[in-house]
Amino acid sequence: MSESTARARSFLAGEALYFAEADALWRELKKGDELSLARAVLARLRESDRVGDILFDAFTTDRAIRAELCQQEAELTSKDGELSAGIRHTRAIELLKNEFGNLHAPELTDAETLGIAAGIFKRKWFDLGQLPDLQASAELYERGARGPLGDDAYPHINAAFLEDMLAARGDDPAARRARAAAIRQRIVDELPRSGSWWNAASRAEALLGLGRYSDASAELKAVPKPPLWKLETSARQMATLAHLRVERPLDDPEIRAFFDTLLPGASPAVRSAFIGKVGLALSGGGFRASFYHLGVLARLAELDVLRHVDVLSCVSGGSIVGACYWLALRERLLDPSPLGGEAYVDIVRGLITRFSDAVALDLRGGVQPSKTAIALGVIFRDKKGALDPEAVADVLEENFYRPFMPGAGPLYMDQLPFTPADHDPKIVNDQPFNPSRHNWLRAHKVPSLVINATTVNTGHGWQFTPTWMGESPHTH
Repeated sequence: MSESTARARSFLAGEALYFAEADALWRELKKGDELSLARAVLARLRESDRVGDILFDAFTTDRAIRAELCQQEAELTSKDGELSAGIRHTRAIELLKNEFGNLHAPELTDAETLGIAAGIFKRKWFDLGQLPDLQASAELYERGARGPLGDDAYPHINAAFLEDMLAARGDDPAARRARAAAIRQRIVDELPRSGSWWNAASRAEALLGLGRYSDASAELKAVPKPPLWKLETSARQMATLAHLRVERPLDDPEIRAFFDTLLPGASPAVRSAFIGKVGLALSGGGFRASFYHLGVLARLAELDVLRHVDVLSCVSGGSIVGACYWLALRERLLDPSPLGGEAYVDIVRGLITRFSDAVALDLRGGVQPSKTAIALGVIFRDKKGALDPEAVADVLEENFYRPFMPGAGPLYMDQLPFTPADHDPKIVNDQPFNPSRHNWLRAHKVPSLVINATTVNTGHGWQFTPTWMGESPHTH
């Protein structure tokens, strides 16, 4: 645990800090990509005018300070991957509304607030795909783009992008594409080069949207780039823009050269930017479902698709084979030898063999008691069910899971997290490996394993993962 993480947790547990200390703490966490923790620290800081234990008097009266902290909390809330996409963007918008009122009111002209609100609606659209969010984002960016370009033309370059996205959906396409081109041309003509990364990124995206790919690459080469892990949002937006212009962008040498310049030495990240996040869901149905899923996994391996899977979500019979596949993949990713084109075919082939051998052992017969034993258990009330769940768990562990992760004693899910042998900490600013943050930089993803069940007494969903278990936070 880093020093800033430890201080943040102490602060959230009740430790008092001066305003300047708490303010510096959330900024440091944000800089280190600890967005969820930064959001929580900032939320407590903003509430502290009611708590009264950490503030300078200026905080309660200085409108500019309150406005900036609200803007930052809203942005961090929208970006917090620990919160459900279904709620985090809505919460972020509510934070802004509580501080600034109606975000669509003509009297709201602050470019910073408009840009942050527009970014939240844009992320919400990317996550949930609802057209009104795309339209709301476009309107707010357009209003922000009426002002000066500033250093990086942030609202302007995004306004052009949103015009193209709406044009692609048939919303007055000719007029919107013309406006997008005009905004980009203004950026190219009027935005002075400042030497900052975001200034160059805006100029490069404008040139990319105008089809001037070599000139766009030259803009990126002229400035030092931020750490690779900070470029995901820009890379995905530029990849989307390239897709709007060309059906298969990476087949165009100039476009490929541009993305190699944007993400030097990270060709997996280039491909991730174009593919996006991939999930694989394995349904229930006992061992019949498991064997069906084995066939699906085999075909996906032949198509070389499995390497792109970011999330593996399973239920019932799908959970058994899903967990076995995840363990088999874990076993292979811990091996430092390079993964070739046949790696996933070999992984699934081995999985099919081991799984078939385990099923052939007649596991039900080993744990299911006789009718006499069931009757006696009911009569003497020493059992609440026909099957002993501990015995079932032991049989599953011994025959299905332990072969992929040998060891003694029970196998617990919190033992599962691992760092792949090919992980390069220098690329991610020496952060510990985290698949939700770092998968986009990898040619071979480490899927998040989610095993789903239902809580009998509430009917709510319940999830087991390697790092936590409980009712899904995405349902609240």
